[in-house]
Amino acid sequence: MITMEADATRVRVATRRDEDELMALCRRHHAESGVGDLNEDKVRSIMNRAFTPGRNDPGIIGVVGKSCIEGSICVVVEPMWYGDTPFLQEVWNFVAPEWRKATTNAKDLIAFAKRLAEPPPIGTGLKLWMGITSNHRTEAKMRLYRRQLGEPVGVTWLCGSTADADMRAN
Repeated sequence: MITMEADATRVRVATRRDEDELMALCRRHHAESGVGDLNEDKVRSIMNRAFTPGRNDPGIIGVVGKSCIEGSICVVVEPMWYGDTPFLQEVWNFVAPEWRKATTNAKDLIAFAKRLAEPPPIGTGLKLWMGITSNHRTEAKMRLYRRQLGEPVGVTWLCGSTADADMRAN
């Protein structure tokens, strides 16, 4: 089996014309690995960060697919809670299940985000922060991230009266 390499150039920057299709993809992403309720207004406000140039809090959305959006990644420029240094922070990275096996979409989206972290003029020069809310349905995604990005630098736990049930249900 020949494995194609990741190629960031297969990813294009999304435009406002993609908003409805992106929203449908975000709904699918939430259904697969979301925790809690989906607030579509909040999702659209994050998209607006990418669709409105000149913002102080920009976002960038990359999409893959020729006749439809097969997958998407969104990163926003945000500092950590404790300082002022901005980072590129992944908001979502999702490839629709029907496009996972026969494409390099997931690798391409990661390569796109990594390219954004390269020094100018190629990227922003900001460090990239990516992560996964993991459950049994995201094990393959966790392995992919490890192969594409190296070993993780953190772990997250979700605690609370319904947290375990929420994650098992997804």
